[in-house]
Order: sequence, then C-alpha cells, then structure tokens
Amino acid sequence: MKTPTISLFCYLFLLFACSCCTRSFTISGKVNAHRWYGAGQGNIIPPERLPNCDVQRFGFGATTDIPFDGTKTSKITGCSTNCHPKQHIDFYAIPLKVGKYDLMINDACLPTLASKARLIHFKSNPDGAHIIKGESVSVINDFETVGDSWLHITKYDTTNGQVKGKFELHLVNKKGDQLHFRKGRFNVKL
Repeated sequence: MKTPTISLFCYLFLLFACSCCTRSFTISGKVNAHRWYGAGQGNIIPPERLPNCDVQRFGFGATTDIPFDGTKTSKITGCSTNCHPKQHIDFYAIPLKVGKYDLMINDACLPTLASKARLIHFKSNPDGAHIIKGESVSVINDFETVGDSWLHITKYDTTNGQVKGKFELHLVNKKGDQLHFRKGRFNVKL
C-alpha cells in the first residue's frame, strides 16, 4: 500500500512534467477529436501597417510535424525542435488587449480584407514539404474560417510580452473538407 506522501509526490511530479511539456508549445488543442500542438512565434504589427486601427495588433502562428492524415509516425515533436513541418496555422491582426474576438465579424480597421481572410489561415502539406515564406513546394490544403470561430485573450503581460488565451475554429477548404479546433490554447511571447 502506498503512503499518501508517495502518492502526493507522484501526482505533483506528473503535474509538473505535464505543465512543462505544455509550456513549450505555442498552440495546443484538439482538431476533429485528435490532439494537436505546435511551436511558433508571435510579433507585434507596426502601427504604420494598420493605420486605421485604434488598438495595437499582433499575429502569431505555429507549425507541427503531426501528419495531417492522422497516420501514426514516430518521434513527433510538435516542431518544438528542428522538424519536417506537416501543418501550419496563422492568426493575423488580433487586437493586443484582453477580450474575446469573433473571427467572423469584418474588422473596420482592415478595410481591404475581410477579417476571416486576415485573422486565420491554416495549411496542410500532405507530403510534409517545408513551408517557405508562406508558400510550400508541395500541394497545399488551404482552409478558411467559417461558422462560430473566436479567439479570447485571457492575459497580456506587457512587461515580458506574454500573451495567453484560448480559441475555437471551424475551418473549410475549397473541396468542402472541414476542420474543427476545440479547446484551443495559445501562449505566445512577442
């Protein structure tokens, strides 16, 4: 019989180990009931690029080596180290303040593009080719935001540039294939 102290130690160790793993990824969540996680970066958009916006904007993205078709492969890292990317997701022109944002509402400060075209972009590379400057040498499945899609910034630490939050996305491509990100979380350093 285990003593309560040993059980408590094991529980705390597992909790610590799992939290360390989670922090290394920019984005995590579930895509169509499968675990999804990826590493990336964020950046603040210079005000001169979006002169009509009254709130500072930022963008972030993440890449993963999880196969898009769901096949099992060994040594998946979520691209936390050098990897062969299979999927990539980007968020653009998100207001840099705590709040919940509907990604389907047109954004008045982005007069030339609808927000659904600017705020989210998802790509998959079926053959795992590298993505270079937003393009790939392989066939790309491009998905756009549809339906109930939102992003909620829950914390913005201006001292260290850390932005945390959650999101949910409904995405569709030209062939009608759909993806649903559920329980999405992000933790971005700007």
